[in-house]
Amino acid sequence: MLVDYVAPALPFDRHRAERAHDAGLQGRLLADLAHDGPIERFAGFDAAARQRPGALGRRTAPANDDHPTVWPEADRADGDNRIARLRRPAGGVGGRLGSAGIGRLEGLGRPDGIDHRWRVRRANGHAASIVKRSRAQTGCERFAMVGLDLVRPLEDDWRDTLDEVARGRGWPTSRDVARLAARVAALSDAYNDPGRARASVRDAGAARLGFSFARDVPKGSAAVRELVAAGVLGAQSPVEVLDVGAGLGAMTWGLARAIDRAACASTALDATWIDADPEALDLGLAIARARQGRGRVDLRARAVAGPLSVLDGLGRYDVVLVGHVLSEIGVDEAEDVRIERHVALLRRLLDRHTRDHGSLVVVEPALQDRTRRLHRTRDRLVELGLTVFAPCLHAAPCPALTRDSDWCHENVPIDLPAWLVPVARAAGLRREGLTYSYLVLRRDGVRLVDALSDASSHRLRVVSDRIVSKGKCEAFLCGDFRGPDGTYLPARGRVMRLDRAACAANLAWDTVARGDVVSVDPPLDLDRARVGPSSSVRHAGVVAPPADGVA
Repeated sequence: MLVDYVAPALPFDRHRAERAHDAGLQGRLLADLAHDGPIERFAGFDAAARQRPGALGRRTAPANDDHPTVWPEADRADGDNRIARLRRPAGGVGGRLGSAGIGRLEGLGRPDGIDHRWRVRRANGHAASIVKRSRAQTGCERFAMVGLDLVRPLEDDWRDTLDEVARGRGWPTSRDVARLAARVAALSDAYNDPGRARASVRDAGAARLGFSFARDVPKGSAAVRELVAAGVLGAQSPVEVLDVGAGLGAMTWGLARAIDRAACASTALDATWIDADPEALDLGLAIARARQGRGRVDLRARAVAGPLSVLDGLGRYDVVLVGHVLSEIGVDEAEDVRIERHVALLRRLLDRHTRDHGSLVVVEPALQDRTRRLHRTRDRLVELGLTVFAPCLHAAPCPALTRDSDWCHENVPIDLPAWLVPVARAAGLRREGLTYSYLVLRRDGVRLVDALSDASSHRLRVVSDRIVSKGKCEAFLCGDFRGPDGTYLPARGRVMRLDRAACAANLAWDTVARGDVVSVDPPLDLDRARVGPSSSVRHAGVVAPPADGVA
C-alpha cells in the first residue's frame, strides 16, 4: 500500500520568496491522485497486517530515476514542521486500518478551497478513519481558531468577474494560463525584491488582477476575523472604512466578506480608498461596479489618488486598513529609520483617522525580514502606550525578537480557488495555505484576550505548527508562563505533551494549530513546559459581545 506521507504539495521557502524549489514538480508521476498537487512522500505498510503509517512503515521504491521517493525530513528546531502541518494525531494518519481491502489516502479537496485534511478509504469506498476531528472526538469545534470560519477563498463567480475586467483591458484571463502565469511570476519577483517590494498596475496589472487579488482578499478577512468574531466590528451600519494603499481594494473586500459571513448587523461598507497609483484605484472601482448588488453587504467605494499627504483632508473611520504598505515605505533607508517611519504612520492613522472605538489593521507578507520588522514596530507602538488587540495576548516586548531565527506569522488552511491552481503551478508558486503577518491596534484599550472565554485560565497563542515525533507532540506557545519564582512572565516556550500523558482533559492538544488560542491549566512552567496527565487544554472561544455594541 502506498500512502502520501503528507507534506505540503508544493515546497516553498518560508524564509524568502514564495517560489517553488522543485522545477520538475509538474512532471511528477501520479500527480492527479493528489487532486491539486503531486504525491511527494510515500510510506509503505501492509493493511492486511493491520500496520499503519509510522516509524515501522517501510520505504517504497522510487517511481523512476527522475522522481525518487523522498522520505520525510526531521522536525526543525524552530517548530516549523512541514509534516505536522496537517495536524495529524500522534498515532499516525487516521489510526489503524481494518484487514478488509487495501486502503488509499484520498484528499478531501473541495471547491471551497478549505483544507479539509485527509481521510483513509478502503477500496470498497467505506471510510476507515477520518482525520478531521469532530466535537465528539475532541470536545472542541472544528474551527478552533477564533473566527476562522469567516475566512473563505473567492467563489467561482468571482472568476467571471475578474476575467471580464481583464478582457476589457486586453489582459490574459485565468483561462490563458501560460500568459497569465508568466506575468504572475514576474510580479512575485518584484514583490520579493527588498529593494522594490511593489509593482504598479501599468507594469503588472494583469497579474495583480488575475492572481494577487484572489490571494489577498482572504488575507483581509483573516486579519479582521477576531475583531468580527468578538463583536467589536460590524455592529453598526454602515461601517466606514479607510483603506490606505488600497490598490484594487482587496483588504476592503476581505472585511466585507467577513462581516457578510458573520451575519453582522451591518449591511453596508462605505470605503475610502487612497493609493498613489490612480490606475490601481480605477481597476478596483471597476471590480466594485462589476460586483454591485451581490452579497448581503453593499460595498460603496470612493477613490482618492495621491501620496499619503492626502490623509490630511480625511476624517475618522470605524476601521483603517493598511495592507502590504509598510513593506513599500523606506526600502532604501536604514532599518531603525525605516521602523520609525512605520511607527509614525501607524500612530498618525490611529490618532487622527480612527474613531474612539475603532481599529487599525495592518497586514504584511509572512517573509521573515518583513514580519520581524512589524514585530519591532509593534514594540515601539506599545512603548508609546498604544493597545494591541491581536495577535498578541500581552503587552510585553515581542518574545520572537529574542532570537534572530524566530518570527511570528500566520498560516491558515485556506487555499487558492481551484481555478487559479493551474496558474500557480505554471508560475512555480504555492497554492496551499494562506500566509501573512498582521497587527491590530485599538484606541479604546479593548484586547482580544479580554473577549476570550475561560477568563480565569491562562491563555496562550500557538505560534508554530505542531511538532510530532516518536512518543510526543510539541508546539511553540506565546503568552504568560510561570517563572522559577512563581511570577508570570510573557514568553515564547516550546511546550511538550508525551503520548502517555494524553487524557480526555488535554485531548485538544492533538488539534492545536498555528494561530489558535488555548487555555492551559495548571499554568505552564517556562523552564519545563509540559502538558501532563492532570493538565487541561481547551481551545479558547470568544464571549458574547457587549450589549451596547461598538463599531
